[in-house]
Amino acid sequence: MCAAHLGRGQLSSNVAAERLPSPSFCELRDCYARPDERRQFPRLPLSLQVNIRRVADRMELEPIRSSTMDISCGGLFLVVDRPLAPGTTLDLEVLMADHPLGGPSMRMFSRARVVRQSPARRHGWTGVAAVFDDITFDRDPAP
Repeated sequence: MCAAHLGRGQLSSNVAAERLPSPSFCELRDCYARPDERRQFPRLPLSLQVNIRRVADRMELEPIRSSTMDISCGGLFLVVDRPLAPGTTLDLEVLMADHPLGGPSMRMFSRARVVRQSPARRHGWTGVAAVFDDITFDRDPAP
């Protein structure tokens, strides 16, 4: 994600903005943005692995595994195997890049808040839209 558009978030001390992968999230977003889009942060259709570690301030024994349908600088839409009511807080870990070009993996950690849910195409699953309240990034140690 683009450091210029994190707004409410921040980069962790070990990831500098100039070290983020290219092309930047904002460059990709501009390729996919529709002219009629009215959202503050247009969405990018990416499927990224997500682990939900905490739901409504309750730590999960095993992370809830999910994946994004789309993501933006302000939030994401993902599919989960249970309903999550609007207002529910989530602690998320999003795998942004898994060993790109043999380098370290990059993960985003966020406290997020569910803003809406909708039925998913897959029976028993729920689509959940959440906004980011804070964001940090971390990379694996260099090999």
